[in-house]
Amino acid sequence: MPSTTPLPLHRARPRGFVLVTIALLLVVVAGLGAAAMRSASTQERIAGVFYDRALALSASDSALSDAKEYLLDPAFDASDSSMKVRDGSPLYSNASGDGFTISDWISTGTNWLTGTFAMLLGRADGNTNALARVKNAPGYIVDRFPDMGITPTTKFQVFRVTARGAGGRDENAAYTHVLSRVPVSTGS
Repeated sequence: MPSTTPLPLHRARPRGFVLVTIALLLVVVAGLGAAAMRSASTQERIAGVFYDRALALSASDSALSDAKEYLLDPAFDASDSSMKVRDGSPLYSNASGDGFTISDWISTGTNWLTGTFAMLLGRADGNTNALARVKNAPGYIVDRFPDMGITPTTKFQVFRVTARGAGGRDENAAYTHVLSRVPVSTGS
């Protein structure tokens, strides 16, 4: 027959200790969870910035591709000064404002959307479909390199294309440059 004697009081004390221990463990786990959430939030913001930067670079590359089409169009005459091309000679003669640095483009306040020499994506082929997820359409500016001893037998004119693309936020812009040789008709 089992004994019906009550348990001594000294055995009941550990139950309070277990309760306090579990409460402390819950506080520690909650703190770790909060730290993990903060870290995940930071990582998400960083990933968003990298995504936006990649989007801006892709938009800028799209503008470079469009500029290449513009320059290689049979209707484009590299020797015709009336084409929508900026004469870069003053830029290249001034070392402090050569137009090759991003800070030069930003400091001059170039209007990439409606500026005189700015061309928006689609200028070359007439495709005006907007790029998804970008704030503004990418644009480009074509500069004619100055005369570098070009003779009547020269077969190429060198142009520099500077393109600007923005991601979902305009302040996350990417600038790219490319030099392009374009055939010049010699008239013979």
